[in-house]
Amino acid sequence: MYVAQRAYEPYVGDSTMKSRWREYKLQAVCLYLMLNQKFNMKPPQVCSKKFVNRLLQKAENVSELRRYFSAYQTVRTALLSQKYGQFPALDLDLGRSPPRLDAAVFSPGIAEAFDRWLQH
Repeated sequence: MYVAQRAYEPYVGDSTMKSRWREYKLQAVCLYLMLNQKFNMKPPQVCSKKFVNRLLQKAENVSELRRYFSAYQTVRTALLSQKYGQFPALDLDLGRSPPRLDAAVFSPGIAEAFDRWLQH
């Protein structure tokens, strides 16, 4: 957490990070995939006149659903290996290998903060 806190502005304190993690823990993987990995799985607004049509379009896109849930399993496995708690397992045979997930390259500031943290 030290590296993330010191490398980005605005600064977010330990207690804020911990409370957000507690609050959004189970949704964290899904939010990460939708917001950071650009999976278009956000449900349509319920008040929309085309809500049902848009929801069914997403449900009919089997290839994208398989890609999304395969990515979910990849992130879940990574989090579990780091002891970040329990996330629901998917009992699915998706018939495909996991997609490649993009990760941002550390900026020089983050890399320096991380190196300082490792030296402690």
